[in-house]
Amino acid sequence: MIGKHGEYNIDLPVGDYQVYATGKGYSDSAKHDVNIKRNDSQTLSFSDLLAPGKVNIQVTDAQTTAALDAKIQIEKGNKPLIEFFGAKTFFTELDSVGQAQFTLAPGDYQLKVSAGANFVAKPVFIDATIVPNQTTNLVGAVTVSTYPTQHGWFAGDLHHHADVLEGSTSPMFLVRSQLAAGLNVTFVSDHDSTKNHEAIKALSDKRGVPFIPSIEISPSWGHFNVFPIEMGAQLSVEPGVDDVHSIIQDARRMGATVVASNHPYIPYGYLSSLEKNTAPGGFNPSIDLIEINSEVDYMKAVEKARQLWSEGLPYYYTAGSDTHDVWNETSGHNRMFVYTASKPDAKAFAQAMKNGHSYASFGPVIYPKNVMFGDTLKLAVNQSQSINFDLLSVNGLKLVQLIGNDGVISEQTLSGDKVSVMFDVPQKSGWVSLVVEDAKSYKAFSNPIWLKMVDQTSF
Repeated sequence: MIGKHGEYNIDLPVGDYQVYATGKGYSDSAKHDVNIKRNDSQTLSFSDLLAPGKVNIQVTDAQTTAALDAKIQIEKGNKPLIEFFGAKTFFTELDSVGQAQFTLAPGDYQLKVSAGANFVAKPVFIDATIVPNQTTNLVGAVTVSTYPTQHGWFAGDLHHHADVLEGSTSPMFLVRSQLAAGLNVTFVSDHDSTKNHEAIKALSDKRGVPFIPSIEISPSWGHFNVFPIEMGAQLSVEPGVDDVHSIIQDARRMGATVVASNHPYIPYGYLSSLEKNTAPGGFNPSIDLIEINSEVDYMKAVEKARQLWSEGLPYYYTAGSDTHDVWNETSGHNRMFVYTASKPDAKAFAQAMKNGHSYASFGPVIYPKNVMFGDTLKLAVNQSQSINFDLLSVNGLKLVQLIGNDGVISEQTLSGDKVSVMFDVPQKSGWVSLVVEDAKSYKAFSNPIWLKMVDQTSF
């Protein structure tokens, strides 16, 4: 196609076509039916394209009226097939919190406004009519159901890419997307690169949000997120050459408190490679975390962690969305909620994960009341103990299971958005953990609470 001053020449094979014109931000023209014949030329005129209109939206907390970071998506209306002609996903600004400005082709729309969606708030839907060359002012008031940081819980998407290799997200949009997801720390784990650390930290600092610097060390036989590492630290190993022992040693040299085995059972996951005996160096027990990756089948990883707990081995969950493109994927699709009591720095956040004070979630929120995940309950014969939790889901709660060494110990059917539950603890050494499921079948998986029978003779 050759074009100049709005005039274009197009060579087409013989046949029947429907032709329409569009432009960046403009509405589509009417469609023209065309029959192309051999050695024939035709002239079409498109004069009905409508100029873009501007959208100005302010997103707030419906209860406190505080501005909220948010993602705005076109739910209904003109969704450009080619991104050059217009975006389908937008984010509120970093500096002007809760505000977003963008252009849309004229027409009727329904916009989906998400701020911590599926976790702390339901999305809000706003109908709007966009008029050419005019500004449409909109307000999205989001009802926030819970504030985890007020209870000492901080959420992070602990597998997230920026713009290295196949990543296509700039540091600015990584931060805006993670904040719109309702995350309380920012995180980046680019493949074998730390080039975005400084930029993401500077952006996070502007909003007073802790930043967890990481790197995804990416040999072909297993990927590892290691964090937090020193800002801008460089690998001294060659992931395509060196073995697992050298890689983990280098992670510790860079300052890593934890080493996570990412998507461990995909074909190039570390635990999968161990099963196939294809991991250079073989077995190394000094990993700390097993990832529940939201974009792959993760149940084998869930079960492997439980098997290790039954052997008394404290390998805890981590979780992340593996997002590369925030416009077409979902930051915070799943996340870790980590208990640190007050706003953590990167080291405190990672240490709490290493201690198991956390749970992975696709939606449900858990508040332990008289116990903490990762801690040990000391038990004695004929002295019953119970554990209590407040559970919440903006989608409605469905069930909760207490899991232990031998599988499901107890199950309760739930209803409503909020509920308090209590479980009697089995009188034997081992572990228990929770699985909470909501009405959309989104689940949360807790790390274990360790159980230890203590005999009086020990005293």
